[in-house]
Amino acid sequence: MKLGEKNLTLAHGINISNVGAKMSYSNTSKRDFIPVNLRLGTRATMEIDKYNTFSLSFDLNKLLVPTPAVYQRDSNNLPVLGADQSYLIGAGSDPDRGLANGIFGSFSDAPGTVLEDEDGNYIQNEDGTYAIAKWSRLKEELSEINIAAGVEWWYNDVFALRSGIFYESKNQSKVN
Repeated sequence: MKLGEKNLTLAHGINISNVGAKMSYSNTSKRDFIPVNLRLGTRATMEIDKYNTFSLSFDLNKLLVPTPAVYQRDSNNLPVLGADQSYLIGAGSDPDRGLANGIFGSFSDAPGTVLEDEDGNYIQNEDGTYAIAKWSRLKEELSEINIAAGVEWWYNDVFALRSGIFYESKNQSKVN
């Protein structure tokens, strides 16, 4: 396409990578998801003249694996076990699920921010799950999206200068 007198090329892409069965990363029988990723991106490249081109790019990346749940804890801060001896979930979704459920469920499984009383104890609902701050699940889901942007200048298709920025929420490195 044309932007004024200059040629402008737009490119868009989508990529889903690392789709595969769960695997064990240790000698235990516990199997974990491999890091399935969804990436959406776009780039605009302008021919400045015969020798120079300039590009802007932008992409979004979302990890398509279950978000860890917040498990219920007793007064001694020990995990609470259910009748089947599995840990009871206080907030979020059970991360032990199949591949397709893990991928599609990753868009709506964030546990959110658990509300605490004045003593710092989690507030429980009548069913034993934890009370969650309003809109915190959506906020957490959006924070799971990584953002990247970059610029690139080429001279004569021989020499290039590139720069970019990457943003990942500091909350995504937390361990529940």
